[in-house]
Amino acid sequence: MEVGTICQRPVFTIGPFERASRAAQLLGDSQAGYLVVVEFDPYARPVGVLSERDIVARVIARGMDPKAVFVRDIMTANPVMARESDFVEAALQKMRGFGVSRLPVVNDYRELVGILTLEDASSVCADGGSQVRDAAEDEWHVEDVIPV
Repeated sequence: MEVGTICQRPVFTIGPFERASRAAQLLGDSQAGYLVVVEFDPYARPVGVLSERDIVARVIARGMDPKAVFVRDIMTANPVMARESDFVEAALQKMRGFGVSRLPVVNDYRELVGILTLEDASSVCADGGSQVRDAAEDEWHVEDVIPV
């Protein structure tokens, strides 16, 4: 099964020149826990990702003012991504290899089209995706899953 058929759409996004306080507000309002940082040229192209943990660890814990910090300064730049045409098995292996539980999903033009979570892939396994389930059983261990 291809990633594009199961990824979540729409995706919560933010620009790199927004403030950390705005990102925190979006995360709180959406309850998403994760934003894809995009630049428009003219379509949304991922340049980074930002999680609640990033804001806490890189702003709050350091005593910085969230209204004075730009998203670009605290985001994880050049995120690992999946193409919508990738197979779920390959995306699972990519998640494991990079220690992430979410992947922005892009089309062939690198335009953001969705987000794939570990839960999305697990739901495929639960719905009878035996190939994905076999790959997950062979490759994943509980201690390998690192929440972001």
